[in-house]
Amino acid sequence: MRGWPVVLVAAVLILTLPLVLAGCKGQTEKPSTETASSETDEHEGHDHEAEAAKSPGEEGKEEAKKPSAAASAVLKDLTSDDDSLRISGLQRVAKLAAGEERDQVRDQVRELAVGRDMSAEVRQAAIEAWSPWATEDPQPLFLAADSPHAPVRMAVAVALRKVGRPDVLEVIEKLKADPDSTVKAAAAETYAGFMRQADTDQSIGLLIADLGHPDGDRSAQAGMTLEQRGREDRRVIPKLVQALRTSPDPAKRHSCAVVIALASAGTHPGQKRFASTVNATFRSDATPAPVYVEGAPALIEALEKDPSPMVREAAAFGLGVLGVPQGAKPLGRALSDPDPYVRRRAAAALIVVPPDEVKDQLLRAARRDPSPEVRRFAVEAMAGLKGDDAAMTVATCLRDPNPDVRLYACEVLKKIGTRAQTQALLWMFEDPDEDVRWKAVAAVAEFADPAAKSQLIAALNDPSPRVALAAERGVHRLGIGARVLTKEERAGLGPKQ
Repeated sequence: MRGWPVVLVAAVLILTLPLVLAGCKGQTEKPSTETASSETDEHEGHDHEAEAAKSPGEEGKEEAKKPSAAASAVLKDLTSDDDSLRISGLQRVAKLAAGEERDQVRDQVRELAVGRDMSAEVRQAAIEAWSPWATEDPQPLFLAADSPHAPVRMAVAVALRKVGRPDVLEVIEKLKADPDSTVKAAAAETYAGFMRQADTDQSIGLLIADLGHPDGDRSAQAGMTLEQRGREDRRVIPKLVQALRTSPDPAKRHSCAVVIALASAGTHPGQKRFASTVNATFRSDATPAPVYVEGAPALIEALEKDPSPMVREAAAFGLGVLGVPQGAKPLGRALSDPDPYVRRRAAAALIVVPPDEVKDQLLRAARRDPSPEVRRFAVEAMAGLKGDDAAMTVATCLRDPNPDVRLYACEVLKKIGTRAQTQALLWMFEDPDEDVRWKAVAAVAEFADPAAKSQLIAALNDPSPRVALAAERGVHRLGIGARVLTKEERAGLGPKQ
């Protein structure tokens, strides 16, 4: 190349330069085109993949927006102008699958629940159907509580039981004062259930405020709730005691005394003794429940000092339920109370409370009280007296002018008497009252006293089948009239053929 002329070299370069540049340009543009094409294809590929990946979700979303067949049928009825179809649809809401399927009809149910221009039947059904969403959105219930139709308000009172939110209390309180008695009763039950779950001092106070309320259902619901809570929550009894001592309302004090007793009652020996005297079956757990005696002093105070006979009667009842020995002397003094119902409750309480400390008051009540019911309960209570003279004391009541008193005297003697009382009971075989004769014959039959043989045989002819049967048992217990078994029968071979 060194030998070539410079001009020739330059000419060759000038001629070949366009070809070189064209080749370079071709090489540069081709890869660019391929790259673009590749990027386009890759981009389109990504779009296709994204579309492929996205389509099922979008299609599922679109399908989710479409109500199921069941929800569609319900929606069709809910949007009908026919009330009967609307009600039918609302009643089927609860049958829809919980969650998504029900949510597909939620808006329409809410619209019917809040619609003031709806008929009472439709709105009532809508309130009932709104139950799955009531906790998160109780507003339809709050609005329906002002309905002029009692069935709608009733549905609200019931639906609020599932709404565990503090803001429902104001609505429940309003429904508790509803002019319709069924709405009031339902609201009282809802309120009691709500308070049963509320572990606060305020809830206890609100329940006590309802005790003795003129609306009996409201008071009863509060009382039952306090009783249940009081068995576990020891805060309840002191608050009831305070209300018993300070409330100016006799009805409230009466209710407080009763609830104190029922919430404090456990298992004690007097209950078993009482059950045996009335031929009742007594069952208790392996570990008897303890009796909480915190309320006993307040009950004794109410029995002795409260000006209201109704409260004193409830206090006597409460001491009987508790069965605490310290209640015996106050109950004995209450046997002289001017009110016969207080005396009756005191005598009945001494059936359970050990009565030995008040034996004289009990005997005086059994013999002389002007009320037959007081005398009858006093006779029953004497079954708890200790000592050999208890039965002799009861036997003195066999001549009472009231047949119920004579009957219970016979019954008690059957339990605690001996042959020493046979002669006194034989006089009762001629009693004009059939039930008294029956109890007397049954008591003597229990003693199996040979001295009563002739009277028992004579009683076999009593016109009362019950008396005759009791006499027959007594005769058999004496070994009279029982068939003598043959040798084969005694050997277990059965009668001869």
